[in-house]
Amino acid sequence: MPARQSWIISPTYDALFLIGSAFWVGGAFLIAQALGCAHGLAIFVLYVMATGHHLPGFLRIYTDPELFRQYRWRFLFFPPFIVGLAIVLAAFDLHVLTIVTFIWGLWHGMMQVYGFARIYDAKQGEISPLTARLDWSLCVSWFLLLSFGSTFFADDFRTRTADAGTSYIAELLLSPVLLGMLISAAVTISLVHIAYSLWAWWCGRRISILKFLLLGSSIGLFCVSYRLLAHDKLVGLATWEAFHDIQYYAIVWAYNRRSSERRQLSAVGRMMFQSRPLHVVLYLALIALYGGLDFGSRTFLDSATGETLRPVLVASAFLHFYFDGFIWKIRRVNVRRDLNIEAHPAVSVPPHGIKKDTNEAHVQLGFGDLLKQVALISFPIVVLLGLEVDRATWERPASEFAVTLFPNSTETHRNLARLYERDRVWDYAVREYQRAVELDPKSWRAQFGLGVALVQVGQLPSARQCFLAALEADSASVDVDFNLAMLDWQTQQYKESLRLLRSADAKFPGNPRVLTTLATFLTTCPERNLRDPRAALEFGERALMFADQSHQPEVLDAIAAAYALQGEFKSATAAIEKGITIAQKQHNARRVQALTRMLSLYQNALKQ
Repeated sequence: MPARQSWIISPTYDALFLIGSAFWVGGAFLIAQALGCAHGLAIFVLYVMATGHHLPGFLRIYTDPELFRQYRWRFLFFPPFIVGLAIVLAAFDLHVLTIVTFIWGLWHGMMQVYGFARIYDAKQGEISPLTARLDWSLCVSWFLLLSFGSTFFADDFRTRTADAGTSYIAELLLSPVLLGMLISAAVTISLVHIAYSLWAWWCGRRISILKFLLLGSSIGLFCVSYRLLAHDKLVGLATWEAFHDIQYYAIVWAYNRRSSERRQLSAVGRMMFQSRPLHVVLYLALIALYGGLDFGSRTFLDSATGETLRPVLVASAFLHFYFDGFIWKIRRVNVRRDLNIEAHPAVSVPPHGIKKDTNEAHVQLGFGDLLKQVALISFPIVVLLGLEVDRATWERPASEFAVTLFPNSTETHRNLARLYERDRVWDYAVREYQRAVELDPKSWRAQFGLGVALVQVGQLPSARQCFLAALEADSASVDVDFNLAMLDWQTQQYKESLRLLRSADAKFPGNPRVLTTLATFLTTCPERNLRDPRAALEFGERALMFADQSHQPEVLDAIAAAYALQGEFKSATAAIEKGITIAQKQHNARRVQALTRMLSLYQNALKQ
């Protein structure tokens, strides 16, 4: 029997990329935060690395002829089916695929850590079903606890379920009762896992130390990113995402390189996965190029192209999660061999326990398997789609029922208030927001929501007090500063409105709405001594850098007004004409009409 190897790739690569990357990724973000560039790094991770890490899995599929033969029907049918479904759902503004992908993403991240843990144990010959079940339970309990207990995960979950008309599901899952149960489960399972591992070690079984280092570093980083960095959503999420992506880049490269050495890959795969620096650079460049589609759709492409591409990228994430669920089965002989676990005759994966050593690649899954997979995937999508389409019937009654179940939950009252707000039942919205504030006066979201509702019923002084209370709660949302500034503008407190807008720009640099409003304020403020066309131009140019295509005509309108205020009507005309061109491409007739009127005014002034 060959000697056992404790590592998956090699001691150095495991330390750098599978286990130790948790430390240097966290360190990189801490340094970036100290240097003031953490947001830029986070955007690169979330909009390039995250989408880019789908590509290695696709390369694994389409360069392995044996794997492709086994799952031919799945690999040929599901990509066009899911892409087409994503485009159709986006066209009708339905969010079911997005919410399924969001939830599946959490599961996918957890299963990657669990899979590495099981590989480390398998390399030591530890294939007990009980060990596997405990590892699985440990990962599930901690990942659910840290996710559901995280501010920004909860916010994202609430936002996405609200878009899909199933916000009551989020309130039930994020309830204090469930959170308490998760805390108890995580602590209990951890103690049982430690006791069992010590007992197994005492009995002379080979428990992998590397597994515990992996679990500790992964759960530790997840805790840091989802809890300690929860005040900065982008940075917190990107810290974990970078760790997850780097692990995946490394394992796919190592696995495919070994497959290539055994000539198991196609000619394209053998050419790409070679042990040369140039090929590593090519591999990373392709990942960056694929990930760049996401960044480009949000930044450089026009709004129509970006809106078309984004559902395709949602489909890409869905397919990545789906394919990864079965292409890495370590019961397959070839998978175990290329992970250097060929010495061990079986590997257990809960809840199924140990299976015989069979080469599943010899089993060609046919059309019947495809129909089963379609049914399995379609069921949750159809159920959630039905709930979203019929949201007018279910959403408010279900949220009212959630309030009945959890009458002392700030979030259930706030969610119901948001639904009343959406339906413009402002008196009921005020009542529910007030109840949420009573339960948690320090909840800036409840204070902010109450302020918005009070503005609608004409109670402006009370609304201002709510916005101020939200600011005192140290909110991390630009909406509070912005709405307070707009309220002061509405009540003719122009100096205070300008101060708040400048404060919002300092706290949230690069926000196009704040920058555009500043540019507009400094050219149209009724108090002429507060007007400053030069500063307005600076804010407008900055807004143009960050605004997407759909908002650029509004920014150009503000820039044109600043030029006109300085008497530079030629520049004002050029800016307006550019805005009209963009608005015409977007088929925004109302915006075109408004800009055309301004163009006429500037052209007349230019002739005089």
